[in-house]
Amino acid sequence: MSINQWTFSGILGQDAEIRQTENNQVISFSVAIDESYKDKKGEKVNKTTWVKCSKFLGKDRSTKISEVLLKGSKVVVVGKPNATTYKNEAYQECLVERIDVMFIPKSPF
Repeated sequence: MSINQWTFSGILGQDAEIRQTENNQVISFSVAIDESYKDKKGEKVNKTTWVKCSKFLGKDRSTKISEVLLKGSKVVVVGKPNATTYKNEAYQECLVERIDVMFIPKSPF
């Protein structure tokens, strides 16, 4: 059991992308999470945070889920945060943060 999981909702920035690995299919998508608040001066501030998400799929589910995850769709995501590092072509260490999706419940929107 993991207590380190996130549940959030937002809007998809583009259609989900499916790619094939050796043993699985992976679906990837980005979710825009909007928030607004008032700063110290009382002025409204709008902020958008983009969250990269991915999920390993069985071969039979890829078509169904890609039909639902379309640009502009509202979505709820439950997953675990994941950070990985790699070295780019200039041998600089890069950090990639994403959510490993556990499931996508039916949207209440």
